[in-house]
Amino acid sequence: MREAQVRRFFLRFSLDGFAAERDFVVGIVEHGFDLVSPVPVAELPEELRLEPREFREVPAALPLTQGELVALMRERGLERPSTDARIVETLLERRYVVERKGFLFPTKLGREVHVYLVGKFPRWTGEEFTRELEARMDAVEEAGWITKQCSGKFVR
Repeated sequence: MREAQVRRFFLRFSLDGFAAERDFVVGIVEHGFDLVSPVPVAELPEELRLEPREFREVPAALPLTQGELVALMRERGLERPSTDARIVETLLERRYVVERKGFLFPTKLGREVHVYLVGKFPRWTGEEFTRELEARMDAVEEAGWITKQCSGKFVR
């Protein structure tokens, strides 16, 4: 048995950055497999009406808990065990993020500071730079450098 020949109706629309597309079968031109497995045929109204809907902006990333943020930083190589808790504490103290129901949400101030720093200092705000800096600090620590100051000089 051959394919059924159908007439289709494509509906595409966009509104304020939201776009949608639908495809409807509106008639059968020549029967085929549709005799065995029926093809749903849409009956389109003479007039299409758009109903008002409320749209909300959804963040690109889900909010994280403090523990999830620290785990993500560790996974990406962006923290040191001695500083991870202090990083979250600083974000909260400076009001770059707020904690609601256990989750961290960026504030307007936090987003503005992020945009400013990334725009003005892209080299120093990237993850790769941070990973490299962390690796260098680990290398210094592993080499056995003693960070006690002795007569204005660091000793090994």
